[in-house]
Amino acid sequence: MRNLSATLTAAQKTLSYTPIWKVVFTRSGQATKTYTGTRVLGITHTETPSSSKAEIILHNADGALTALDFEHYQAVISYGMTTSGGDEYSATAPLRVRVQEFHSGMGILRCILRSISILDQLAEDKSLKDYTQEADDTNTIKTLIDAVAAGGSGLNGAYAGYDAVTITYDAGYDDGIINSFIPADYFAISTNESRLDKIDELLGYTSCKRRVEADGAIHIFDPTTTGTTYDYEYKFNVAGDHTFWNKTIRLRFVNPNKEIVESGEGHEPFYRSSATSATSYALAPKVHTTKRRLASDIEAGAIAGAKIETYELDDERGFATVPMNVGQELWDYVKVTDSRQGDTRVGNIQYLQRNVKIPLGSEGMTFNMTLSFGKVAPESMLANMLTTGDGRLSNAQILDMITALDTNIENNRNALNELITIWNSFKLGEVTIPTTFVARRLKVTHRLQIPVGKDMFD
Repeated sequence: MRNLSATLTAAQKTLSYTPIWKVVFTRSGQATKTYTGTRVLGITHTETPSSSKAEIILHNADGALTALDFEHYQAVISYGMTTSGGDEYSATAPLRVRVQEFHSGMGILRCILRSISILDQLAEDKSLKDYTQEADDTNTIKTLIDAVAAGGSGLNGAYAGYDAVTITYDAGYDDGIINSFIPADYFAISTNESRLDKIDELLGYTSCKRRVEADGAIHIFDPTTTGTTYDYEYKFNVAGDHTFWNKTIRLRFVNPNKEIVESGEGHEPFYRSSATSATSYALAPKVHTTKRRLASDIEAGAIAGAKIETYELDDERGFATVPMNVGQELWDYVKVTDSRQGDTRVGNIQYLQRNVKIPLGSEGMTFNMTLSFGKVAPESMLANMLTTGDGRLSNAQILDMITALDTNIENNRNALNELITIWNSFKLGEVTIPTTFVARRLKVTHRLQIPVGKDMFD
């Protein structure tokens, strides 16, 4: 949760405030452009642990934006309220404009800007070279994360030419794994693997999470996941507390619910440990095994526990629509109390969508947000949208769902194209096996014969 002033915190817990928002656009060598509610007609700003994107709709009836090129401008969106202390804002993490559209319709002239986060930009950064490590390599998780973020000549120049990204390690970040576990020969970078994928792979051993914050840095921290000290609370119809409008709660089976971490075959000495998500495991065991080069049973147990915690956090447990909380951040540990249904829901936020829309005609002002405990499930999103008894969705809600589906389809298409590219490179004989070929395990079910100078696919 971002730090807010006492007056701003108090104001957002009422429904009587005047909402305000602004977007500041900057680019090296260009004049700074700041637009407020007189120019910004709407914002749809979605944040997840792996991506943050915003659609910003600007009024252009006066033609003031027609000649402007916003390509690659940094966009910082701030949300706030007019309080007893004046106009107060809370800035979100910076984005980068990737798409600019001009829309001309009957009585409508608009400029639409679509922006992406630092994480999305890291997903665009594909490796230029391969990088491998030996069994006696001593790089820790933290060392490798820093190297991926730095780019440059490190890691065999795999990410040379890309901008360095600032990594900030917050107080209490060390979970006992990130500074000690050495992936050794189980970490490698292949050509065209993205920087985001490699950071995600490395953090996957730990209970640490990452979040881009308003300072533009990627913060690494170990979030609170249990206990009764919350980053924020929402309570329905309780004076002095932040209310909510709609919520859906879910009970989900954790799968996998047992993680085994053990040494690879042939490793001496051999280490092994495991962890379970007890409730789901008791109902039906679903086991996943990870083989790595380990230093002890204790290390194996720590990694197994961290992976189980991630499985549990990822399984969505609730979804809510609330009046705008200008300081809410991903991974905040939040409690929602529902006096209507007589229940509570506690969890870590892995989905945020802030919505701003200036009303047209008789429409109401939109200044709210939706949040999810765990990775959001389409079923909960749909249930939470059904705010009327007849179960009909508004055009805007239908458009939101179509946009989400389109994004998933596009992501799947890109992943499939990458697989096709890799397969074609083998099929067309474009892959050259180096003089020294290292494989962790090569299993042959029949006699292996590799003719010298022959195409393997002949």
